[in-house]
Amino acid sequence: MLRHNKQKYEIKLKEGYHKLSERYQLSENIRTAKQLIPCILMHFVCIILPGINSCLIYIHFYKDTFTFDFVNQCIFTIISVGSFLIELFMIM
Repeated sequence: MLRHNKQKYEIKLKEGYHKLSERYQLSENIRTAKQLIPCILMHFVCIILPGINSCLIYIHFYKDTFTFDFVNQCIFTIISVGSFLIELFMIM
């Protein structure tokens, strides 16, 4: 979407016949897309990690309880930090 808006903006800028409001809207779309990329990546990480962990639990990858508990606590910590970063990226 970011690439599409950039290409559209460049084409319209070269042609020189688009209105100010259209140019403003395209530049706003580009800026918003750039701002949302870190947030989307953090959402992806916070969704994928528990899924991978669930698959590993399902196939009995963890042999002892300590490893199981340790990995779960690490994943919970990563998700907590990731959730904070999502909020931080939205503010910035």
